[in-house]
Amino acid sequence: HNLNKPTVKDRIQSLSRQLGIHDRLNEQVRHLSGGLARRVDLARALMPHPEILLLDEPTTGLDIEARTVFWNALQEVRRTLGMTVLLATHLIEEAERADRVVILKDGQNILCDEPAVLKQQLGDRILKISDYKREEDEVRLVAWVEQANCRSVHTENMIIVPDANSSLLDSCPVKQVTLTLAQPNLEDVYTVATRNGALG
Repeated sequence: HNLNKPTVKDRIQSLSRQLGIHDRLNEQVRHLSGGLARRVDLARALMPHPEILLLDEPTTGLDIEARTVFWNALQEVRRTLGMTVLLATHLIEEAERADRVVILKDGQNILCDEPAVLKQQLGDRILKISDYKREEDEVRLVAWVEQANCRSVHTENMIIVPDANSSLLDSCPVKQVTLTLAQPNLEDVYTVATRNGALG
C-alpha cells in the first residue's frame, strides 16, 4: 500500500490500541482466541485507512461477548477514520446496527432503507400466530385475519399479521395456539419481504 515504515509503525500502535490488542503484538496469531484473531484481521485490513471496508460475516464462530467487543472496536475505528463499512451478515442483531440495510432474495435487491424505516412499514405491532396443529386450524385462522381486514404472511409454522392491534387477540377462533403481539424487528421484515415481495 506504499506506506513508509514510520507510518506503518504509527498505525500499528494506534489501531492495536483502538482494537484492544496492543498487549498481544508479540504473540503469534495462531495462539490467539477466535475473537482476538478476528480483531487482528480487522487491524490488518485497516492499515491502509480504506475509504470502504468490505466485511463478509466477520463474526461467524464468535461467542456473544467476542462479537460485542469486535463491533464496539470497529465502531470506534469507523468514527476515527470516517469510512464506509459494507457488511454481509445473516445475523439480525448485526444488521440492526447498520445505517442502511439491503435485503437480498435470489441475488436481487428487494429492499433498501434504514432499519427503523423498514420496520415501520410493518406497523407499530405485528401479530405472530404459531403452534396450531391442524391444517383446518390454519384455514380458520387465515379466514379470521381476512375478516378483520388484515393481511397475513405464511411461513412453514407461523402466520404473521402486520399492523395488528390487541383487540384482534380476543376474537381468535382457535384456542390452542400461541399469539404474540410485538414490535416488528428486521427478521420480521425479511420474512414478510421474501415471502410477500412487498411491505406496507
